[in-house]
Amino acid sequence: MTDLIPLFEEVWGGIEVLCSDLTDTEWSEPTDLPGWSVKDCVAHIVGTESFLAGKDLPSPLDVYPPYVKNPIGQANENFVATTRHLSGPEVLAAFRTITAERLDQLRALSPDDWAAESWSPRGQGTYRDFMEVRVFDCWSHEQDMRRALGKPGDTPDAVLDQVMSEMTRALPYVVGKKAGAAQGATVVFDISGPGGKTLALGVDGRAHFLDSVPDDPAVRISMDLETFRIVTGGRVGEDVARESVGIEGDTDLGTRIVKNLAFVI
Repeated sequence: MTDLIPLFEEVWGGIEVLCSDLTDTEWSEPTDLPGWSVKDCVAHIVGTESFLAGKDLPSPLDVYPPYVKNPIGQANENFVATTRHLSGPEVLAAFRTITAERLDQLRALSPDDWAAESWSPRGQGTYRDFMEVRVFDCWSHEQDMRRALGKPGDTPDAVLDQVMSEMTRALPYVVGKKAGAAQGATVVFDISGPGGKTLALGVDGRAHFLDSVPDDPAVRISMDLETFRIVTGGRVGEDVARESVGIEGDTDLGTRIVKNLAFVI
C-alpha cells in the first residue's frame, strides 16, 4: 500500500524545484485554469492537503467567480482565496510545510487505513483510491504550471504509469455512453510521447478495453500526451482540441468522442 508514497515524493519534489526560483512575474502567470495563476495552483494543493491533514476549512466566499461551477470548485476557490495576499515564496513555504506533514501521515498509515472506505472524485471507494487521484491531480497542476511558464519537464516513469491509468480510466464510458459508439465499433487511441501508449476499445454490450489493437478500427484518434492531458482535463476549448487531435476513419464518431473527453473534475 505504500507504493504511492514515492509518487507523492516525486511530484511534490518536482513542484518545489520548479517553483524554487520563480520571479514575481512568473508566479503571476495565468494558467489554462480560469482565474488561476501559477501561485494559485500551488495554493490549491496547499489547501487540499491541509484539509486532508485535518486542518480547519476556510470560510466560504460571499460571491464566487463565474468559472466556479460546483461545490468542489467552491471548496477549491475558498482555499485559493485565502492565499491571494501572500507572495509566491510564502505560498511555496506553506507548500513545503504541508507536504512534509502529509508524507509523515501517509507513511504512518496501516494497510487497514489505506483500505478504509472513503469518498474520492471517482465516487465512493477506498482511501487509496482517493490518494491515487491526488497523485494525478498534483501532477496535472504541475503540468499546468509548466505549460504557463514554458518550462516542460520530464515525469518519472512510475508517475506516468499512474497518471495514464487515471486519465484513461473513463474512456469506455466516454466511447460507449457519452459518444454513443455503435455495437461492434472499435476505437483506437494513439497517445504519443513519454508515457504514451496505444489503447483499443470495442463496443460489445458495453464499451471495454481490448487486449489487442484491431487492424481496421472504426476510428483512430491520435494526440500527444500533453494534448491528452489538457483535453481530458477540460483545459482547452473544442476548437483547440480539433486542431491538436488527429481523427482517421469515422470522423463523426471521432469528433463526438473528442467533444466528450473532458471528464476530469
